[in-house]
Amino acid sequence: MADPPSDDFGDTDNEHKRATRRQRVLKQGFAQENPQTSAIACVIRDLSDTGARLKFEAMAIIPERFILHIPVDGIQIDCARRWIRGQECGVAFTSEPSPTALAKHQVVTPIGPAADGGERAAGDRAAPGSSTDAPREPTPQRPHHHGPRRPGFGRR
Repeated sequence: MADPPSDDFGDTDNEHKRATRRQRVLKQGFAQENPQTSAIACVIRDLSDTGARLKFEAMAIIPERFILHIPVDGIQIDCARRWIRGQECGVAFTSEPSPTALAKHQVVTPIGPAADGGERAAGDRAAPGSSTDAPREPTPQRPHHHGPRRPGFGRR
């Protein structure tokens, strides 16, 4: 049922046999047999110039040849399946990457000026004590319970 690992994208033990070193990534991808069929979602786990290791969410029938769409990179590339093991498979690229219509551009929205005069993006933190830090409200204190203590969660 499972094809044996090939020379390009087999086990980690075969790292020395690879033509190019693969890089660990975590990117969303879609495998599509042809433009008229629906795509199967996958996660790209390893990537090199010559191939990739893909993980599929569900046990899917993965075709021998398909188009791999990588929306975050805005590319699609033709692939040939080299091996399959459970929900993972290794593929070799059979074409050069080309732009895809499924491109998903990453957008960072500025939220205000940074301490150095530039813009801060959402999620960026200002330097402590800078003028862009908003004053914080004091944390409300719980009222102390006076009276006999009863055992509860976390008490001995």
